[in-house]
Order: sequence, then structure tokens, then C-alpha cells
Amino acid sequence: MRPPHNHPFVLSQVERRTVPYSLVVALIFGLAAGPAHAFSNEYRVGAFENVHGHGELVRRAAAGTPFESRAEALVLAQREADFPGAGPDMGLVDWWRALVAGYETAEMKKHFLRWYSGLPAWRAATQPLETDWAEAVGYIRSELLAAYRGPAEAEVGPLGRALHALQDSYSTAHVERTASGRIRTMAYYPARDGHGLVDGRDVLLSAAGDLKPEAAQAVVASRDLLMGYAEARTRDAAAFERWVESFIERYLALDK
Repeated sequence: MRPPHNHPFVLSQVERRTVPYSLVVALIFGLAAGPAHAFSNEYRVGAFENVHGHGELVRRAAAGTPFESRAEALVLAQREADFPGAGPDMGLVDWWRALVAGYETAEMKKHFLRWYSGLPAWRAATQPLETDWAEAVGYIRSELLAAYRGPAEAEVGPLGRALHALQDSYSTAHVERTASGRIRTMAYYPARDGHGLVDGRDVLLSAAGDLKPEAAQAVVASRDLLMGYAEARTRDAAAFERWVESFIERYLALDK
């Protein structure tokens, strides 16, 4: 989700063109006490120099779908969960607001994490798991409905954000799933406890260069979302909503 803040730090091409490298690094290190995120956006780490992150998952998922030609627009859109308003013209004030906003408790549902108190001394989530799950799933549902109800040319924004949250539900740093894929637990991180800026559970590729199982599952779910949405968008509202609920039951069901 949010780019890891350890060295080496590699910004995307868009980010390098618009914001001074040293300034962005300074801002990120200055805010490093907030909650950590997974499947980090666009970075290189370790000897393999592989690009990891949501962008990689989105591009793989979009290949062969009706959204293949708009894959990069989806990649930009999914970053909005971390960096609201991300884009080629993003200025310094936008970066600052985005970085600060990313640490707000209300943002946790965008990353399929549990709500937490915000007080490091508290070591227990203060809402039932079912409530946190419902909020995270509700966020994905609302983005899919926004994509459907809005103009087709604007659908990549909410679709990208929905993909981001869906993919985070497959990160083992965020969610534990049963063998059948149902959601057993969701993580929460007061003051980053247990989840550092670079977490091995976030790495998408194995030493052999293949996608790890959880990352491969995220690609399958993401591709099904794009394919299913493209078909369901041609239906009436009731049928579309039924597709949304069937998708949630298939890929985001809570293990009760």
C-alpha cells in the first residue's frame, strides 16, 4: 500500500517528475509512526530488484480483460487509497495532505485492516471483528456501486480503489484466510506494532521470481472483479447489485 520508507526508496516515474526526491523522503520519514500497510506501492527491495506492489497486481489482473488498455489508469486510481488525488499534476500540498490522511483511523477500511483506537497503549481492537469486516467489505461495495452509477469514463477511479482493498485482503500482513479462502481474522497495528515499514509478508515474489500464493490469489480475484464488473455493468441495477453480493460471498466471506 504506502511505499516502504526504508532505503532504497524508488518513486514511480510520475512521482519522480513532480516531487523532489529528498523532500518526499523527508516527509515520509517524518510521518513514519503511523499504521503500516501491505502490498506496498511500486518499490524495489532486495537482491532480486523486482517491482512489488499493487501496480504489479493490477497490471497482471487487467491483462486480457476489457480494462487492459486502461491498466495504467487503474494503477493510478488504486494509489488514491494511500495518496488521494495522485496524478501527474500532484503538488507538494497534495502530497502533504495525502500522507497525513493516510494515517487517519478512518482509512483502515480502505486497506482491509481493523479499526483501532489510535492509542499505542491499547492492545485490543475496540470493535467486533464482524463490524470491522463489514466496514471493509462495505467500502469495496460502495466503490463498485459508484463505478456502476457513474459515467463509464470515470469508472476506473472507484474500480482502482476497490481493487486496492480487495488485494490487501489477500496480504498475510492484513488478513488471515482459511484453507478455503474465507476470512478468519483481520489485523490492526497500533503504532506499527508487529508490522514494520518493510514487511516480508508484503513481498509478492518468491526467490524463484514467481508470485507467492497469496499474491496469485489476489490477481485471480482482481481479474474476476474486472471481468465480472464489465459484464454486470450491462445489466440493470438490481442485477448489478446481485453480482456485487455474489462476488463478496465468493472472495470476501467471513468465516463464521
